[in-house]
Amino acid sequence: MGIDRAQRNLTGRTGALGRLTATMRRRERGQILVLTAMLLTVLLAFSGLLVDAGYLYAQRRQAQNAADQAALAATRVLLEGGSTSSAIAAALEYAEANGFDTNDSSTSVTVNIPPSSGEHVGDHTYAEVIIGEEPGTFFIHVLVTDGATVQARGVAGVNFHPEPYAVIVLDEDDCEAYDQIGGAELTISGGSIMVNSNCQPDALTNSGSGDLLVDGTIDVYGGYQVGGSGAVSPQPRSVPWTIGDPLAGIVPPTLGAPAPGSTGTAANPDTWRVTSGGGLTLYPGTYYGGFYSNCTCTINMEPGVYIMAGGGFSKAGGTSFGGDGVMIYVTENPTNPTGDGAAEALSLTGSGVLDLSPPTSGPYENITLWQDAAITSDFIMRGSNDLAEGIFYVPGAELDFAGNTEGVSVQLIVKEFYIHGNSVFDIVYQNYWDIQVPDAVLVE
Repeated sequence: MGIDRAQRNLTGRTGALGRLTATMRRRERGQILVLTAMLLTVLLAFSGLLVDAGYLYAQRRQAQNAADQAALAATRVLLEGGSTSSAIAAALEYAEANGFDTNDSSTSVTVNIPPSSGEHVGDHTYAEVIIGEEPGTFFIHVLVTDGATVQARGVAGVNFHPEPYAVIVLDEDDCEAYDQIGGAELTISGGSIMVNSNCQPDALTNSGSGDLLVDGTIDVYGGYQVGGSGAVSPQPRSVPWTIGDPLAGIVPPTLGAPAPGSTGTAANPDTWRVTSGGGLTLYPGTYYGGFYSNCTCTINMEPGVYIMAGGGFSKAGGTSFGGDGVMIYVTENPTNPTGDGAAEALSLTGSGVLDLSPPTSGPYENITLWQDAAITSDFIMRGSNDLAEGIFYVPGAELDFAGNTEGVSVQLIVKEFYIHGNSVFDIVYQNYWDIQVPDAVLVE
């Protein structure tokens, strides 16, 4: 009896323990299910937040790109002389084209000219664009009732940078301001070309069999026409800037006493003509009636400023000129501007050599040839002028080139440029005059 009771007690206790164990297991399974559900909820929440964060980052980048490009669009309008209202309209149009419509209540686009904050407050050459958006999200709105916002700000302005222009065509209106025809070839080593003309479609034309080969860029404010069989490299590009006459502020030299050996005076100008002989030396000063040479001879020019008051300066035949530190300025004779005193253009023709270099200091530093802006007759350039150096400055007329000049180190600043025939013009760029050009750039 005692043994049976003990066994029954043990069996009862074992059953109770089993029931307790089973109950605990059921509770554990329930807790695991709860924990699993909680963990899944947390993981889903983190996944949602990551998705939303990535989406917001992408929207932020899109907004920043749009703000930057809209600011640049506004600045380019300002750069081209447009009004503030036109610049604002351009910025808004660009923002809308990139998905930020101001008619959408979730989007705002603000354009400030000048900027309302930052380093360029009050400067009307800068444009500020601020884009705000409340993009739809997937999960954040569950946690943040006000929603997530994206904001971007771009500021652009007009800055200047140097361009290595070996040829600058100043004319702002005429078509074919740069005109290359026939078999004429122009090569520029280390430099570029700038054509100011706003003419559409042919501010610059190349229509012949000759090459136009430039190490730098071929920049045109207006349009360009490239045809014919000649190679053109690189392709011309349209730019939003023009180049003001970089030498416009230089004061021309003052006329003075007749140069030694010259035959004219202010009252009685007389062109000094040399048609024979050799070993002639010229000295700085004023030549009333100018200078003309057509001989098989060599003429040395002493350093200094040579003013051709009427009559121009002409090299023809086999005449060769040599001299360092020389600046030649052609103008009229104001005392008696008729006959030999009338203004005449520069003319370099014939088989002789032009071996001149400019002054290296003073008000006319780096200028070799200067034709008064009031002279509208073409500067004729033919023959061989391989050894010339410096700036050829012709602000009021066309440079008409049909010669054979190779390896010349000149910088041409002319109203128009016409190269034709079977000529070869090979320029090695040298920065005689630093040319700064404006461009629209991001600054903030």
